[in-house]
Amino acid sequence: MNETTTANQRWSTFDSLHRDVSSRIDRQVQDELGISMREYRALTALKEHDPSSGPQVRTVSAATGLSASATSRLLGRLHRRGLITLHTSSTDRRILGVALTSQADGLMGKGSSVVETVTAAALAALNPAEINPLLLLFLQPSRRP
Repeated sequence: MNETTTANQRWSTFDSLHRDVSSRIDRQVQDELGISMREYRALTALKEHDPSSGPQVRTVSAATGLSASATSRLLGRLHRRGLITLHTSSTDRRILGVALTSQADGLMGKGSSVVETVTAAALAALNPAEINPLLLLFLQPSRRP
C-alpha cells in the first residue's frame, strides 16, 4: 500500500466519522431546539459578531458555509420564525442589518448547553478502537490549567 492510498483511507475514515457525528448532533439539536444546526450556527455567528467588523450577512455566510443566496434564504427563515429582525443600514442601503430577537436570545441560552451535551454524547458513543489516537486527543475536551 502506498502513502497516497493510506492518506486517502485516513481522509475517508475521518470524513465518515465527521458525517456520523454531525448527523447525530443535527438530529438532536433539531429535536431539542426546533432549528437546524446550520440555523444554530447562524444565530451563534450573529450573537458573536462585532458590527464594526463588516456586514453581518457575510459573517453568517462564512459561519455556515453557504452561498450568498442560500444565506439570504436562511435569514428569511429565521426572520419568519421571529428569531431575527432585518433592517437596511442607515449608512448604506445595500447592506442588510441583522439583529437577534429576545426569542433568539432565549433559544441561544438553551442551545449552548444542548449542543455541548449532544456533541459530548455523540463523541462518547464512538468506538475508540476504530479511531486514530491523535483524532481522539483532538476530540477530547481541552484541559486548561
